[in-house]
Amino acid sequence: MGYVEVGLPSLLLILAFALKLFVERTTTAPVFVQALLELPVDIIFLAMSFVTAFILGATGKAAEGLFTFICYVVAAVLLVALSRKSITFFESDDLWKVGGLSFVNYGIALSCVVYSISLLKEITA
Repeated sequence: MGYVEVGLPSLLLILAFALKLFVERTTTAPVFVQALLELPVDIIFLAMSFVTAFILGATGKAAEGLFTFICYVVAAVLLVALSRKSITFFESDDLWKVGGLSFVNYGIALSCVVYSISLLKEITA
């Protein structure tokens, strides 16, 4: 798996993030922070698209892919809830809780992307 396979979806993620910030919107510091707090949700959906590609491309490993996909759906629900909670904490200036929740959110989302990329590497190897 080369840089293009990971680079293009990552570029799409960055593009979606930028479009949310700048199209028909005045971007202020709070708006930017809120977008950063919501970014793990977009990252988990990127990971889910990688798992979907794995399910479609892997022969004999559909069960593993489907199990992973279901786990990622649960993780996405969790990430949405935690993102919303961190935004609430941000609005009430409870920055320690924002930092803690953000650390957890990004940790979950990034580990899901890393694992889903490793799944894709299995079918391209």
